[in-house]
Parts: sequence; C-alpha cells; structure tokens
Amino acid sequence: MAKQQLKTRMLAYSLAILLSGCATYKPNEYRTFVADSPPSSAFDYHGLGLRSGQLIVSDSGGADSLLLSIMGDTYTPFIHAGIIVIEDGKAVVYEGFANVGISFTKPPTDTMKGRIRRITLDHYIKRQRVTAIFDPPAHVDKSKVAAFAQARHRDRTPFDPYFDWRDHTNMYCTEFAALALHAGGAALAEPVPIRDNPSLRTALTWLKITAPEIVTATSLTKDATRVALVSRSHSTKQLDSYFAAKNELHTRFTSDQKLGNVWEKTMVGLKLRPQI
Repeated sequence: MAKQQLKTRMLAYSLAILLSGCATYKPNEYRTFVADSPPSSAFDYHGLGLRSGQLIVSDSGGADSLLLSIMGDTYTPFIHAGIIVIEDGKAVVYEGFANVGISFTKPPTDTMKGRIRRITLDHYIKRQRVTAIFDPPAHVDKSKVAAFAQARHRDRTPFDPYFDWRDHTNMYCTEFAALALHAGGAALAEPVPIRDNPSLRTALTWLKITAPEIVTATSLTKDATRVALVSRSHSTKQLDSYFAAKNELHTRFTSDQKLGNVWEKTMVGLKLRPQI
C-alpha cells in the first residue's frame, strides 16, 4: 500500500510540474511550418502574419503532456495557452507560468510560485513540440485582449497552482487566456469536467486540486481561425497521427484504469509504459 501511494505521489508530482507551464527560433529547422495567414498588413514573423491579441496554444510532447490531456472529460490535443502581443517591433507571449519548489513534506502545488509573465515568441516556440496560433472570432476586439494580458502582467497576477476556475484572483495558463479573450468580447470559455477516475482523483487530491472542472486549450479555440502550425520534430502527417494516438488513449483511459497502467516514474521523470 505504501509503495502504491509513493507511485501515485510521484506521478502527481510530475503532473504538477507540467501544469506549471514548462536560443533563437529558426523556421528552416522545423519539420512543420504552415502559414495559414499571409503577412500583409500584419507583423511579419518569418512569413507569418501576426497581430496583437491572437491566441497561442501548444503541446510540449511526451508522457507528461499525455497526462494532462487525459485529465478532462473532453480530449484536448493542446495543453498550454497564452496571448501574443506585438511590442516594440517584436512578437511576445504573455502566459501563466510557475516554478515548482522542492519539499519532502508538502505536495508540489504548495511549493509552486509564479505569475503572468512575458517572454519572446521565439522562446515560447522553441520549448514546445507543436504550436498553433489562432485568430479570435471576427467580433473580438484584439486590442482589448492584448491590453488585458499586459495589465495582468503589470499587476503581477499570481499563478494558480490549484487550478480553480471559480476564483480569478490567481490564474493558471488557460484560465488567463480565456479571460483575456473574454475581455475582448469573446464568449467565456466553458470549462470541462475533470474525469471521474479514482486513480486520477487520488493524485489530484494529494495535489490539493479540488476544482470539479478545468479550462482546456481546446475550449479556447472554438470559433477561432488557425493562423499557423509549427513543429520542430513532426511533419504534418506525423502530427495527425500523434494527436490521433493521444485521442485514442484518452478514450481508453476509462474509470477502471490506473495512472500506473500508462506511465511509470524514472529518475528523470515520467515515461510511457512499453505497451503504450
């Protein structure tokens, strides 16, 4: 029993690190660089036409991202989100981000410290396996979206390590992006229920994550138009297969499944079981 509890805590620790939001960007080094929007009358970013107030979503890849994809009742291919703003001739991203501290007595969520931060778009893309950029619906005032993001950065809005959508005093990454879009006139994103799986619930309870639902990156892209798709390691066909595999695993992770059936803990983090 103690051994099983230790495994569950180690898996939960990795989940907390992932939830915290985890060199120069060179498009010619990326296997996928799809520009769905021409750069005319917009900021030209390596051939992408970008504007302030656009939504950026991403997936870091690997075992950790699959864990977060499985949390919600509804599958989400992307797990992280932020808002793009063009400032002083540069494209930057505002995002909710936190670092996880070290403690032998507390769950990692109790040690997480962070806030809404500002980084370059180069930095954001470089650390992700796949990134997509979306234009909000036409009626959304993107200048207000950008202004909300900048204001939350100025007032140092804290990161919410417990992912509670019911309280906007602190914000996690997708919550922040949802509220920014809403400030511009978009419909408020609908959170999805956290799935009713006993093994997952055990891990979340230890992490003190008690909210019944979570805003996913996919809930933010409803009625939005994709502007770009970028991946350093996958071709477009490989991305299709990658997301299809994640979706299939989400479907198969029913209430009788255990986290340890899919993931195992190593000295350097989570990895998928060989059969997965």
